[in-house]
Amino acid sequence: MKKVIGGLLAVGVLAGAAPFVAGMQIEKQYTQINQLDAAKYGIDVKLVDYQRGYSSSTVKLQLDLSKADPQFKKLAQPAGANEQGEMIVEFEGQVYHGPVIFSEQGISTGLSRAVIYPVWNDELQQKALKPIFGEKAPLTFTVDLGLDQSIRAELAVPSVTFDAPAWQAIVAADDRASGEIPFLFNSDPISIVVESNKDFSEMTSRASFPKIEFSAEASEHDIEQKAHKFSLQGLTLKQSQHRLDPTNADSIWLGDVSYVMDAMHLEQNSPYVASQNIDLQGFNMKSAFLKENATDLKLSLSGDVKSATMAPLPSVGPLKIDSSISKINSKLTQELATAIQDAINVNNGKAQPDIQKLNGILLTKLPEFFSNLQLDISELSLMTSTGQIDASAQVLVPKITPAMAFNKQQLIKAFEASLNIAIPKALGDMPPASQVLSQLGQFGVETLAGEQYKVDANFKDGALKVNGVDLPFPG
Repeated sequence: MKKVIGGLLAVGVLAGAAPFVAGMQIEKQYTQINQLDAAKYGIDVKLVDYQRGYSSSTVKLQLDLSKADPQFKKLAQPAGANEQGEMIVEFEGQVYHGPVIFSEQGISTGLSRAVIYPVWNDELQQKALKPIFGEKAPLTFTVDLGLDQSIRAELAVPSVTFDAPAWQAIVAADDRASGEIPFLFNSDPISIVVESNKDFSEMTSRASFPKIEFSAEASEHDIEQKAHKFSLQGLTLKQSQHRLDPTNADSIWLGDVSYVMDAMHLEQNSPYVASQNIDLQGFNMKSAFLKENATDLKLSLSGDVKSATMAPLPSVGPLKIDSSISKINSKLTQELATAIQDAINVNNGKAQPDIQKLNGILLTKLPEFFSNLQLDISELSLMTSTGQIDASAQVLVPKITPAMAFNKQQLIKAFEASLNIAIPKALGDMPPASQVLSQLGQFGVETLAGEQYKVDANFKDGALKVNGVDLPFPG
């Protein structure tokens, strides 16, 4: 019984100490944050303060972008430069310790959950942001570290309303703001989530933009500035990716990505230039880059669009597509990706011969890389105002030898290709389709079939055949 009681007491002590131990481990990880890849982009990350508590800790971070690459330096522009000319972005927040986490978002398990906000120290900026965001933080970063060392990071932007009352409040708070409101903007909450395993060999991401609306009036003084109206509804982006070789940090990424959008509308109007109106409904596309077998990869694109309009042209849709490029050599793809990455890193300490290495690989490996590729468009259909268009195609790339690479006729002759297309008669009777069909007719090719024009073309061994008729092929 004493052993049982002793064991229970030990478990109780360990459970009670776990959050504090987790806090020590988290602090160790945060103090090493400047060893991340941020340094190679000229970003200096500093842990300004870490106050460790029992179940939670407070953290303050600084990102010094004074020497950063231009694309990252832009991030600091809202915060401005300090008296020393440094461009600093500050963050502060709360780190909740695991293994059982009690945070504002509820109860969860993990090593930690960090909830961090950017800090605007400028009083005028604070007054300008409040009319737009109210009491909500303009940005919230939530980072979860799992017990298995996995990572989940979320960027959340609350609903935004930038209207006339908000603008007047900004004008009252900041002498630099004046005049009429430059534009109107509002959006529903935006969420971007990225998840990774502990060694960053597998990652998923998801971005959600439920609704965004923007409008601006045309300028009386600048004829180039048009009136704009833009709206976006139900945009969701999803991505899942993994390294071809999980043990190689430089391995290429494989995976799939999907784009779904309920609707998008854009209007551009001006008394001086032509108006442009674009409307898109029901956009749904998916692309994938995955292993086809032990040696080959496959790139695919499929999806559909309910309707698309670019005024004053008539609306088209629905559109459907299913296409792929297969038999992509995975080993050569990795070699090309590595060579290109080495060339990109020349300015970060790499030697000049990397460029020479890239040129050498491109000259020697590209013919082999393109060899035996297969392009398939199994379905391409589009409903137009004149009727339905249907098409399919296939291209088989031969094994390209060094001799063929410098012999155009031999190279073309080795290709195989096929094309099947059917278009409405009304569309075929209009240029430029009518001109192509007329030329085919001069060679005795019959293309009219009822209310459609149909073309079945095949190319093999340097010979072209259309609807069963042999045609001369230049080359």
